[in-house]
Amino acid sequence: MNELTRLAIRGIEHIRTRGRFDPEQSDLPMHWTASGFDLYLNCTALSVEIDAKFTAQTPWLVLQIDGATVSRMPLENGTHTYALVSGLETDRPHVFSVLRDTQALSGGEIEHVIARAVYTDGEPLPLPAHKLSIECIGDSLTTGEGLVGAFDEQSWRTAWLSTIGGWPVQTANALDADLSVFSQSGWGVYCEWTGSEEAAIPRIYDQICAHEAAGRKPYDFAAHPVDAVIVNLGTNDASGIRKRDEADQPRSAQELSRAVERFIRHLREVYPDAYILWIYGMCGHDLIDSIRSAVARVRRTDKRVGFETLPPAGEGEIGSRSHPGAPNHAKTARIVVRHLKKHLGQ
Repeated sequence: MNELTRLAIRGIEHIRTRGRFDPEQSDLPMHWTASGFDLYLNCTALSVEIDAKFTAQTPWLVLQIDGATVSRMPLENGTHTYALVSGLETDRPHVFSVLRDTQALSGGEIEHVIARAVYTDGEPLPLPAHKLSIECIGDSLTTGEGLVGAFDEQSWRTAWLSTIGGWPVQTANALDADLSVFSQSGWGVYCEWTGSEEAAIPRIYDQICAHEAAGRKPYDFAAHPVDAVIVNLGTNDASGIRKRDEADQPRSAQELSRAVERFIRHLREVYPDAYILWIYGMCGHDLIDSIRSAVARVRRTDKRVGFETLPPAGEGEIGSRSHPGAPNHAKTARIVVRHLKKHLGQ
């Protein structure tokens, strides 16, 4: 193996960042699921220098080469250099994707994950451009909770959360699209799974990442336009509403419908040219009428908004933590891809 050269992340000319970040910072905070960077290298080895700070829950990192997962590893507290791959042939360049594989956490248990540099014996080359750019917004179904671990695993640990194999990554790969994910397990568009209205995605959506200090500033939507926004919210709202008094549930469902409408209209404000697709159903259809009616109200004046009903995860499709597993995520991705290809003219 040749001697490796340290390249500061923000000093690399040919790099493609993923997810939301602050362009004024010298390094690259990896806030949300699937955030990180891509490099196009002809090299024998690649390592990454990352600074992480966390308490009870561990952030995980994943390496993909040419879109295929090569390794997944837990990070350590402090600044460390992680050897990602070595012993490669140099007969052709590869696209290396270094991604955070777990979401931000609202409880502050993960303070930050920051990529500072890479070590390699290759020279970064211009990256092949993607055809599209998409943003996926959601809860644990978008984070990929349950996609790792045994079927009977029920403990709440970040080890069982993985973006790889989830419907957002599958959708982006099928569409050849840049991907940004904004997802938070347990949260909804109106209320979280316990019924609290504090843990609603729209409350934090306009910040880069409200849960981590480096991300507590407004996100520049105009500087990062997307071709499509896909929202997969409503599952936790349904759980939260079911926990309320039965007499209050119809009113709560109406409030949920209004929250869906408000959020879609806000998405149109920040992404004036994007197609907006709301999807729902991986864990049941309790609120489907409320959500579908909200989408229909917006569509009276905005035809670039759509809705898709998803099939609930059935027998043989459940992963760990009683969440939909890989087969159901694959079904969801196929539905989303088909819809977007139709409405984006692909």
